[in-house]
Amino acid sequence: MMMALSNRTGALVLTTGNKSELAVGYCTLYGDMNGGLAVIADLPKTMVFRICRYLNDHFAKLGYACPPIPENTITKPPSAELAPNQLDSDSLPEYETLDEIIERHIEH
Repeated sequence: MMMALSNRTGALVLTTGNKSELAVGYCTLYGDMNGGLAVIADLPKTMVFRICRYLNDHFAKLGYACPPIPENTITKPPSAELAPNQLDSDSLPEYETLDEIIERHIEH
């Protein structure tokens, strides 16, 4: 639907997959891989969460009327939501550990 709307209007769909999800295949073709520009594809998931917390903590200074990111988006346990009651931690290390592994493997 998003790509159809994009094609009709000329708008650009931004993909939402981050470096951690992309590195381990926790992304879906028509979900967080869908779009024309992957703005957070080089940010590990822990950095994405830090940025989200920063935006919410400094919303007024950044020009927002209220925190722009729903708190539940930041506090709920990460899940690719590919199966009922699934958590990423069911099959992956915690993201603090995984991001360190990815950093060492990909960057170093």
